[in-house]
Amino acid sequence: MIAALNLDRPILVGHSLAGQELSSVGSRHPEKVAGLVYLDAGYSYAYDPSPSEPPSPPPQSEIATAQDAIRAGGQKYTRIDVLILAICALPHERGITDPAKRAEADARDLAFQGAQAKAFEKGLPSARVIWLAHADHYVFRSNEADVLREMNAFIAGLPPKSADRRN
Repeated sequence: MIAALNLDRPILVGHSLAGQELSSVGSRHPEKVAGLVYLDAGYSYAYDPSPSEPPSPPPQSEIATAQDAIRAGGQKYTRIDVLILAICALPHERGITDPAKRAEADARDLAFQGAQAKAFEKGLPSARVIWLAHADHYVFRSNEADVLREMNAFIAGLPPKSADRRN
């Protein structure tokens, strides 16, 4: 598709489930893109830090949700050799006003999603991972200025196209 659109090493940006598509392109065709930007999209379907485990078999019953369908696909992305910016909403804003309940929700989010963000950062040396506390899952809306600042810095730091050619 990149060739069909006559794009010269674009920067691809994706939100949420699009992290899987970014990782697919970045792992199979790193020479075709200049960088990848994951907007609250660095979940386990985009990067799996446990490459030794085989994919789970597809469920025997009908697939009920999009997440079920993603898991049934069984693709594991363990190596993505492209410059990456991953902006994570961690902990997510959940609209909880009770301080104790908010603290509980934050702790759960940081334990689960935070572990994935840390694995993404550790396992993909080309990734710069930014955590935006109490941002919405639609981080580009809730924290537009932060996202634009980080994306502009990422783009400014990319090597010039002439210096970035891969053979």
